[in-house]
Amino acid sequence: MGISERWLEATDNNRLIHQLKFKEHQNIIVKTNLYARGNETTEGTSQRQSLGQEQEKSLPGVILSRQKAVFDRLEDLCQMSSSSIIFRVRSLLMLIPTDPRPVENMEIFTHTTPQGASEDPQSPASPHTVLRDYFDPAKTTPTRLLYSLEILSSRLIPAGDREVDEGQPQLFRRNFLECGGLKSVINVLQRNALPSDVDLTVRQDCYAIALALARFLLCNQATLSPAQRVPYRQLSLPVSSQSGEGSTGGTSGRRDTGSSEGGAEPMLAETTGDRPKVTKVMSSEDEVARLTIETMSVDDFATMLAYLVRVCWSAAAGQLHLASISDSQPPSPALHHRGNRDTTPTSLTERVAGQEGEGGGAGRSAQLRAGICLKQETDSVSSKNAAIAREALELLVTCLKLRSHLLNMFYTLPHTEDFVIDILLGSPHLQIRLSVVEQLLQLCSVNIAPPPSLSSDSMPVKRAKTSQVESPRHFFVHLLLKRPQSLWDTRLEPKKHGQLVEWERCSEYFEFRAQLLQNLYALDIDSLSVDVHAMLKEELRWLSVSATPATTSYPQWQTLLAGHLRLTLALFTSTNINKQEFGHDLALQLVATFLFPASKMILDSVEPTGIVSVSPHCSQPPSRISAYCLLIELCRGCYDNLVGVAKQLVKLHHHDNPQFAKEWEFQPPVVGRSPCGYVGLKNAGATCYMNSVLQQLYMTKPAREVILSAPESDAEGESILPEVQSVFGHMLESKLQFYAPDNFWKTFKLWGQPVNVREQQDAYDFFCNLTDQIDEHLKKLGLPKVFEEIFGGAYLDQKICRDCEHTYDRQESFLSVSLPVKSRSLQESLKEHVKGEMLEGENAYLCEKCQEKRDTLKRMCFKTLPPVMVVHLKRFDYDWEANRAIKFDDFFEFPWMLDMEPYTAQGIQARDKEEPPLPPQMYDLVGIVVHSGQASAGHYYSFIKEKSYLGSQLDPTIIPEEPEIEEEDSAHLQPSAPPTSGRWLRFNDTKVEQFMMSNAALEAECFGGSYKAKPSDSHSTTPEMRVRYWNAYLLFYEAVNSIKKLSLPRRVSGDSPNPTSPLRPHGGEDKLQQLQALVQKGEKRHLFDDTMPAAIQHKVNEDNLQFMRHRDVYCTEYFDFVRELVYANNMIYLDHSHPEQGHYGVVSIELATNFLLHTYFRTKRNLRGDQDRWVSHMKLLLRECQEACQWFMEKMAADEGKYLKPFLLECTSKEVRHSYSDVLSMAVQSSLGFGCEADRGPVASIVDCVLAMLEKDVVDNCKSCCEYFEFLKNYASYPQGVTHLLKKDAFVSILNFLLGPLPKDSDNRPQDKDKKAPRRWTSNQVKEFGPLHGTLSLLVRNTDISMFETETSDEKADVASENPYRIPGSHTDLRPPPDSMHQALFSIEHSKRFIHECVLTLRECDPAATEAIAATFCYCCWNNQSFSACTIEDLQIQISNVAANEIKSYFKVLTELLLIEDLLQVKRISFAIQGSKYQPHVAIFNTIQNNTTVQADSKKAYQGIKFLVGLGNKSKPCRDFLVGRASDWQWAVAWLRRKMSDYHTWPSTSISNESSNTRSFTRSDSAQDTLEEASALLKEIEARDSRQTSHSSVDSKHSTETSSELSSNTQQSNMDRLEG
Repeated sequence: MGISERWLEATDNNRLIHQLKFKEHQNIIVKTNLYARGNETTEGTSQRQSLGQEQEKSLPGVILSRQKAVFDRLEDLCQMSSSSIIFRVRSLLMLIPTDPRPVENMEIFTHTTPQGASEDPQSPASPHTVLRDYFDPAKTTPTRLLYSLEILSSRLIPAGDREVDEGQPQLFRRNFLECGGLKSVINVLQRNALPSDVDLTVRQDCYAIALALARFLLCNQATLSPAQRVPYRQLSLPVSSQSGEGSTGGTSGRRDTGSSEGGAEPMLAETTGDRPKVTKVMSSEDEVARLTIETMSVDDFATMLAYLVRVCWSAAAGQLHLASISDSQPPSPALHHRGNRDTTPTSLTERVAGQEGEGGGAGRSAQLRAGICLKQETDSVSSKNAAIAREALELLVTCLKLRSHLLNMFYTLPHTEDFVIDILLGSPHLQIRLSVVEQLLQLCSVNIAPPPSLSSDSMPVKRAKTSQVESPRHFFVHLLLKRPQSLWDTRLEPKKHGQLVEWERCSEYFEFRAQLLQNLYALDIDSLSVDVHAMLKEELRWLSVSATPATTSYPQWQTLLAGHLRLTLALFTSTNINKQEFGHDLALQLVATFLFPASKMILDSVEPTGIVSVSPHCSQPPSRISAYCLLIELCRGCYDNLVGVAKQLVKLHHHDNPQFAKEWEFQPPVVGRSPCGYVGLKNAGATCYMNSVLQQLYMTKPAREVILSAPESDAEGESILPEVQSVFGHMLESKLQFYAPDNFWKTFKLWGQPVNVREQQDAYDFFCNLTDQIDEHLKKLGLPKVFEEIFGGAYLDQKICRDCEHTYDRQESFLSVSLPVKSRSLQESLKEHVKGEMLEGENAYLCEKCQEKRDTLKRMCFKTLPPVMVVHLKRFDYDWEANRAIKFDDFFEFPWMLDMEPYTAQGIQARDKEEPPLPPQMYDLVGIVVHSGQASAGHYYSFIKEKSYLGSQLDPTIIPEEPEIEEEDSAHLQPSAPPTSGRWLRFNDTKVEQFMMSNAALEAECFGGSYKAKPSDSHSTTPEMRVRYWNAYLLFYEAVNSIKKLSLPRRVSGDSPNPTSPLRPHGGEDKLQQLQALVQKGEKRHLFDDTMPAAIQHKVNEDNLQFMRHRDVYCTEYFDFVRELVYANNMIYLDHSHPEQGHYGVVSIELATNFLLHTYFRTKRNLRGDQDRWVSHMKLLLRECQEACQWFMEKMAADEGKYLKPFLLECTSKEVRHSYSDVLSMAVQSSLGFGCEADRGPVASIVDCVLAMLEKDVVDNCKSCCEYFEFLKNYASYPQGVTHLLKKDAFVSILNFLLGPLPKDSDNRPQDKDKKAPRRWTSNQVKEFGPLHGTLSLLVRNTDISMFETETSDEKADVASENPYRIPGSHTDLRPPPDSMHQALFSIEHSKRFIHECVLTLRECDPAATEAIAATFCYCCWNNQSFSACTIEDLQIQISNVAANEIKSYFKVLTELLLIEDLLQVKRISFAIQGSKYQPHVAIFNTIQNNTTVQADSKKAYQGIKFLVGLGNKSKPCRDFLVGRASDWQWAVAWLRRKMSDYHTWPSTSISNESSNTRSFTRSDSAQDTLEEASALLKEIEARDSRQTSHSSVDSKHSTETSSELSSNTQQSNMDRLEG
């Protein structure tokens, strides 16, 4: 035994499994050795079993279980009230056998008589004693009670793999019920059953098992999973008790896989009379369980209901201990008042607030009360508590169904209404709320039954009033009408956090309410006493005023909005609601503002002022889906609403847009900004070096402001600045996930040359070139050089003479600092950078003042530091010897905070003079450009710190960063400490995400060097050293006290105050709070708004609107909505008697057609989904509604059929072309069926446009013309269609496309008469021509070609005189073919080209085209000698020349030709098999003989034999011909027999001799069958020869030879005649 890493040692044999420390879900490998036990005797087997039993007795668990006192000691340990001790004790109980005492005592229920006495005289206890001792909470401890419940569950619900008598558990269950066991189990749930301080796990398991047992006893259905069912002989506690999952995990599994009611549903049917009717035959145990509930006294039943309510409520709140606490608080008077709902408190939140002081708080509540669930956090309810709550609720509903006449008792329980509202609206667990809706709806479906007629002995002392039982639906409707006011509050903002929680969890509340009010008839409205019109008006008022920017900014409000829309939909389903009156304006409002405001703005051509900020009210999928469903309901059965919505959708989204006329597989970007609030940049292939630098420059806000505020330039294309402005403008205000800077790629020039976006460049070179070009352009505009001011500093080039102490200084500017990476740290590299060198000896410097050479120190230090310092790490070099670029991946660290004071001229001078150090000049690390890869190839991306002065403009939820660090406060900063403010972001092209940048992350992501990787080889335990090929290349450090300097002037409105004056925090106050307040104040005054040129702002607005439009349209939810909207009125436009059938059909077909043609068919396959559903619905609509069909045909015929060419030829999706062709064919067929004429009207226009495409359009799109010819084929299959095509001479047009123009002057070129012209199309192109040949076949077979027959039927009376290959069912009077068709088919020059092309096509086409070509050949060969000869000869040539795996279709067509039973059948057979005198080598027999040699293709010879065998079995003339060629046939069979007997063993192979591309013969099963059939035919020939030999002498033999010779001469004459 072992795992993948190692095998267990011998020392591990005595350990338990859990002691081996296997990981969760780890695979364990076990190898077993099989000994020769097959010869082992029965005695040996019994000895081995005895030895195993003896060894088992020595196990520690068995030894412990034999000592009965052990269980008492363990129980004593559990009384110490320590959770850890209880857990360990229960874990130990899982390892040892079950305590035999309770097991033996519970056996009494197996032997108990119906009267309750035990049949076993040795039984010491009575059933009531066992129930009292083991299941009475007052007589036992909680842990022992749990142990007894587990043992009971093992008896009632045995494990699935346990071998027991099937009748024993049923007997145990019946006796247990008759002895009052159900009541004992339910009493475990009573309030005082378990102490309030009992261990939580014990309480959970007790309740879970008790509920499971009660449900099983009542419904005969187990809720425990097989893993949780306890075997009888060894108790197995629920495994989840160790992990806190509870023993009702099986409940969750049951709900996920089965019915919600499970086994209870068959018992709970409608009740009439005195007793409930049962829908299935009840067992005696089920009858006992039912009677147990029905005969329970009213007080006991009410008590049981109260138990279940308390357990369910406390578990739903995650406060299960409250089930044992008494109620000291009276019921909520507001909820028990059944009057006007306006008198109720505004929300659950207010009721909770009013009760906070009465024993509550945010922690463990003191008692169950209204709103207790609402106070809990979302993840506060464990899955175990959720399962308990759901199980208790299901059991509660089951009991109420059994005694529905006592429903009033449930209504009047204390806190019932609080309980329902709280778990429905406030429970933090979604599955609990869903279960509440499910169970309460099932309860509402129960009819109230009268009380059962029981004997006086079983009647309770106190009867409940059942004459006026309120129906559950009526009760819940009026309960929900007293809704929390916060769900209808139209105020802008919620008052408290609890109100947001209500919004977040209200979905199930609205769903339940909507289900109760769904499809109300007039009788229902009267019985429920509700005013549907008032409720609908209130909903419409709420929808009209509640959606404001203040409310829509809350995600929870989207859930609230979805609920109101769902409720509004339910109200519109009432029969007395006029949808046109109440819903017309609502439908238009939903389309314009709730769903598609961006599309409406584009349609209205509204030019916004500033950056557009428009968002639909329904911005999340749940609310959008609810709005879609409401729109569908408003349009169902209301023509005006349907017309308004359909026309609006077409105008907004699906109108004809020439911009997208050539757009296919369209999938616009629909993903918005990243969650961190920034926009990425698209990578064109190798432009990551651009993206990483541009993103760094963009995040430097002063540079961004100056660039965006620069005036627009007229010299377009000469400067890169306008394109950088466009990039920054989109990154600032775009709503898309990324921006594609196409124009920037075209405009930017590196070293004066345009860049290739597929070729990667150096990011540092790009940085230098870009900043220089922008600064030069700004200089031309009279603006300061922004990058020179931000990144620019100055070096001080010093030469200090040692002896004369003269100093020579020269200042040199820089934009970046280039440092080597060999020094391992930035500080060391900077130290080496300013260290300098000593010029001495011959290199001594000539002092200009002394005019003598002096030893001189030459160094370069920093004179002026920039606000932002760019550090270039020189990781790239060139190896001149190897002639290749190299990269240094050496370890190089750099600090978070860098002190530049030691590297400045002043700092160095102070140290040289041993003066006190100057104040530090601290720089904060704010940006890193990382290169990943090698020198020749790699990838750039950036890490950027969000600076504090960015504020929260991009994302309102971002907390402002800490204020700037003053100079006097910067001395305490530690360079190696991680940052304390500002979040880090990773910009990786289009993806921008927040990154947790710590010390370890910085080293792993940016320092380079090597690291220890995890062992890649499972047999190796040594870590592998690998190189980090990703490391920092550019560093951006910002001076911590230079924010004021970086805040360059920006353009603000004239009445705005100076942006720098109000933003200085005053001393003595909390700087962070001041900064937050000032930033918010500045934002309200628009002090932080970045400006940009108007043209760029217009482009950004345009892109944002298009993005929002595409995001709302190109999604599966919208596509499903349009489909369902078209489906909504199916029953109307399919009803021919409906007066408005045509109107509904036209609107539906108009919406569907515009949606399909302009949107759906132009998107990608993964977005279209199930396209067949659309096609089938369109075909159904066109077939059933004449007006819809007429509109569609006119649409397709308009504008010279502008949709035909794009969707039949130009569309790149074969699936779309096929769907369009299918729909168009159905429209034409339906139009003809409705009485339209084929040669006039829209049908003629469409067909004329289609035929006109043959000359050029089909030629240009020959690779996608299959669907085009499919439409023609379908049209030719209609009688009117084929007549129309023949009149249009479509056959010659199609044939000209297939062959090219027919030669006109063939008589003038006799030398080319037999020369075959080259094919016009390649093999790949011909594959698309299958429907073309089908069309030609239909056209030919619908004409009368009998005048071209060369044989007449007078010669042979038994041959059919009518061509059987004509179109089945065609009209009797076939018209003769046009002259052009006659010339193309039956003139020798033209027919040979047609036949040759068709024969060649057989190699590439599909089976359908093969059948079409065969039908055409057979029809034309009927009694036609020349056509037959040409066709057979071409087939013979191809069979002789092509490979064996390509001749199957040729033999298939040749078989069809030789089976034609006309006057030329014998001649064709002779010509095909024996050949002609001009080309005998292509005959089938010759082909077989030529391919039987070693070097030849033996598979071709085999296929020839198989062809002859099949033909002989199908045709008697062919069989007779083979008899006449006995010698050839004998030779062929002998050859096949030799090939099949080359080896002694018979191979079992699946390789086919017909499809394999090898030349060697395969001994397959098919070949064996062919040999058997060929041998049978040979035996028949030999038998015929033997009979002739026995009846003739030698002379007769000579006569036979003469006759054979004559027969041969006759056959030759027939062949010559066929050729002639």
